[in-house]
Amino acid sequence: IVSNENEWSAKDEAFVQEECLDIHGCYQLYVNKAKQQDGVVLLIDGDEIFDSKEAKPSTGKNIAGPFFGNGCPRRRKCKEDRMKVELSITLDEYPSDISYRILDDDDEVLIGASNLGEAHETYNIAFCAPKDRCYEFEITDNHGDGLGESGGYELLVDGSMITRGQGFEEIFTSPRFGDCE
Repeated sequence: IVSNENEWSAKDEAFVQEECLDIHGCYQLYVNKAKQQDGVVLLIDGDEIFDSKEAKPSTGKNIAGPFFGNGCPRRRKCKEDRMKVELSITLDEYPSDISYRILDDDDEVLIGASNLGEAHETYNIAFCAPKDRCYEFEITDNHGDGLGESGGYELLVDGSMITRGQGFEEIFTSPRFGDCE
């Protein structure tokens, strides 16, 4: 999906592009030759998964957001100051009940989503997160019965298992991970 850069020309106005994407694809937000004042936010189903405020590009630099979508390879490498976070959620027969988020120490949402797919599908995401922060993973079932026998979740950081499971009630919160001193 490519947007014409001329559509972005109005100063101090927001350019919004909405797309329906195949959940089985792999995508990345990429802005070519961004200006320092440009702000880019990527939302999926209303949940923010990337904000360029962290990137702070100088004029003429590119902004690249995380890869997202179930078709993304899980073997992506991260920069030295980042850790690789891999999350896999296999949905049960009531997928609309399930949502997740990963929060930092300030309760800011790093990434999160709901409406992850159809019954029995597996939702995968891999991204790089700053190593110098502490995080926790929350998975919620708004019906209060967790993932059924056909569902489950798994969270890996730099290849090490943080948590996996399926049985929880309304909410499960993982052990903290990252720089949590």
